[in-house]
Amino acid sequence: MIPGLSRSDILNQEIPLPPNTSEQRAIATVLSDVDALITALDRLIAKKRDIKQATMQELLTGKRRLPGFSGEWENTTFGTSFSFLRTANNARDDLTATDGVGYLHYGDIHTKWRNVLDFDNADLPKITESKVAGLPRLKDGDLIIADASEDDDGVGVAVEVRNIRDRVAIAGLHTLLLRERQPTFANGFKGYMQHMP
Repeated sequence: MIPGLSRSDILNQEIPLPPNTSEQRAIATVLSDVDALITALDRLIAKKRDIKQATMQELLTGKRRLPGFSGEWENTTFGTSFSFLRTANNARDDLTATDGVGYLHYGDIHTKWRNVLDFDNADLPKITESKVAGLPRLKDGDLIIADASEDDDGVGVAVEVRNIRDRVAIAGLHTLLLRERQPTFANGFKGYMQHMP
């Protein structure tokens, strides 16, 4: 059960009180200005996301071509281009903050990374080696897709692995691990394929 907030909790809560209402108004004005700035920045970020989405729709379908490129696009399928490798099915309870193999949980794809999982900037939870023995280790260029989500928008969200080098990690619960059969796609491109219509 989630703890609630009772009337007595509120009644007994201490409140720091500035000595006069002028100081209270000044504090409220500063904080209100910061709120307004955050709101304006949120709107700007949303606008930039919309521009990026529209650009991806045009570039990832071939409707718009970058200067210097021409020729017909081919069609392929994930099944033709990629092998689907085994992933782990361990719950968060099996994970630790230190010691073991890096574990990419589907929830972390939703909350921490978009399009690219750069191991130079990633801090994955860990799992004991014995719990994931025999599972494929991630490699640069692998594509990991979340096959589940708390909402419809999160199903199919993917990341491409980069800069894993000598680090050891696996794809975990509710993920699909795809590895190219033959080099076909440029590294860096695969993480954006999820945005193709």
